[in-house]
Amino acid sequence: MIALEPVVFYICTGFIFINCCFYVYFGGFCFRKAKIKEFHKSALPPLSILVCARNEAQNLAANVPFLLKQKYPEFEILLVNDGSTDETAAVIDAFSATNPNVRALHTKAKADTRSGKKQALSTAIAAARHEHLLFMDADCRPRTTHWAQEMAQGFDTGKQIVLGYGSYATVNNTLLNKIIRFETLLTAMQYFGYAKRKNAYMGVGRNLGYTKTLFYAQNGFSAHNDAPSGDDDLFVNAAATVTNVSCVYTTQSFSVSMPKTTWTDWFLQKRRHISVADRYKKRHQLSLGLFYISQFLPYILVIFLLFSPVFSRISLSILLVRYLFVGFIMYAGMKRFQEKNLIYWFPVLEIILVLSQLSIFILSITTRVTPWKSNQT
Repeated sequence: MIALEPVVFYICTGFIFINCCFYVYFGGFCFRKAKIKEFHKSALPPLSILVCARNEAQNLAANVPFLLKQKYPEFEILLVNDGSTDETAAVIDAFSATNPNVRALHTKAKADTRSGKKQALSTAIAAARHEHLLFMDADCRPRTTHWAQEMAQGFDTGKQIVLGYGSYATVNNTLLNKIIRFETLLTAMQYFGYAKRKNAYMGVGRNLGYTKTLFYAQNGFSAHNDAPSGDDDLFVNAAATVTNVSCVYTTQSFSVSMPKTTWTDWFLQKRRHISVADRYKKRHQLSLGLFYISQFLPYILVIFLLFSPVFSRISLSILLVRYLFVGFIMYAGMKRFQEKNLIYWFPVLEIILVLSQLSIFILSITTRVTPWKSNQT
């Protein structure tokens, strides 16, 4: 009979090796210096900045002024009221009345909300006056007055998709806040890293750009209009090629959002995001699935090996080496995205995130995902 401990040890070691390879694959770009291009204003394309809102009156009042302060030669801001029942319509109309480059769009509340905000976004894209589009959520703001310029430069040399970084603010510095920022950082390292390898698979609507021509070439959101999410990641997953994606991750291009403050709200948000993962291209499903398996399975196997007098110390040593190796790459990512203080919490945050993602995945396949609402961005 074959002894079980050696088999488990080799499987555990194999998955740790696979996991480290993934970090090398998507984390390598973090060690390169972000390129800051110098553009003459005449070379920057006119922009349409689209913000979709449902019951977001307070967020719009707080964040739209940051869009208005953008130092950009020619841009319009389309504020879309997606069937709101609060003061959103009045706030949008007030901005439109006092700012010539702000336009208000109003859509009626829909009986069927399965498509989320895609109908409202489609209406805004159709109404946009310019070819080059930038997207931001109502609860987000640019970190600097040069956000639009930095993102627009991503359209250089014929690129049709521009991926940006949507950060979350540090609020009360709670464990939940650290988890949210850590998960956002890891996700950004992945989608930027894959895109730099000419294998883009997603973007985030909190900071994203693409062209009207590309949108209509993909028939809009028709391929996933029945899903409550996916207006950002599913669209990028379907539309991205090896040549049409640009990555912008200079500090001045970041957006910032207020994070969820309760575990329940965060779980609901992540469930909505993960609910469309099975619609990604198969190669991305397999790759991301293998990565997450390689994240949590070694922990289970190491726990088993702790009871082995032969392999307990060896397995713990390998796990420690993996922490040091991955931690080195993660720290480079934290420096890139200005989250360096998370490194002190890295092992704890990773374990909690792995358990949280496993729980969210189980819930996502056993219960229904709720439609897009104002608290689910």
